[in-house]
Order: sequence, then C-alpha cells, then structure tokens
Amino acid sequence: MCESRKCRKVHAKPACSCFSPEGKSANGGGEIHLKLDEFEAVRLADAKGLYQEAAAKKMGVSRQTFGNIINSARQKIADALVRGKSIQITGGTVKLTGGGCGCGNHGEGKKKCCGGQKNRAVLKKGAGLKGKGR
Repeated sequence: MCESRKCRKVHAKPACSCFSPEGKSANGGGEIHLKLDEFEAVRLADAKGLYQEAAAKKMGVSRQTFGNIINSARQKIADALVRGKSIQITGGTVKLTGGGCGCGNHGEGKKKCCGGQKNRAVLKKGAGLKGKGR
C-alpha cells in the first residue's frame, strides 16, 4: 500500500528473501534490512545492466531518487558481505507490477506457485548462493 511517499514499482518479490553466511542464523545478531525497492534497483541496474534513467522509469521514480535507492542498497549489501551479516529483503512502499512471490512459477503454462516457501538462501563458503526452503 502506498500512502506517505511515491509508490515504487517492483516487478515481483525476490525468490529468496533471506541470505545468511553459513553457520549464522538469520535471526542472530548482525542483520541488514534491504527494502523491496532497493532489491529492485539492484536487480535492474546490476543484474539486468540498465542505465539509471531506464531503471528509474521502470520503477516510476526520478533518476535522482533511483540513484539514492541504488546507493543505499549497495551500501547495505557491502556492509553485510564485509561484516558477515544476514540480509533480510522485505518492506518498503512498493506496488508489485509483475505479480507473484518470485518463485518463477507464475504466468500462463507455469506450474503452481510455491506459496512463498522458496524464499531463503544460505551463503556457503567458496560456493556462492544456495536456495533453501524456509
């Protein structure tokens, strides 16, 4: 729901909403909260390689606002990686434009949604990210 500030458009919720270093609980100390609009900014700018102007249009914000969102997201992600903190992706003033929970099972001809069960990942030492059901 968008009330206090301009609503940011987000394609879908992430497939994994929690990332943790191996051996650390997401509920333990050292947790970073990444908002859904910050996640979307990283998805558009870094994963898809869009320029800030194009990404800002997709999110329905100005280029300056997009720049502020992506800078905040990158600082949070860097803090989590450098200090071994968990990342929780949730919240923010957003409107889902693509629908679904991010599991990839939405749309015509797709199988049934996972119901949000595919939303946790664990960072393994030297192995990258691994999805894990919650």
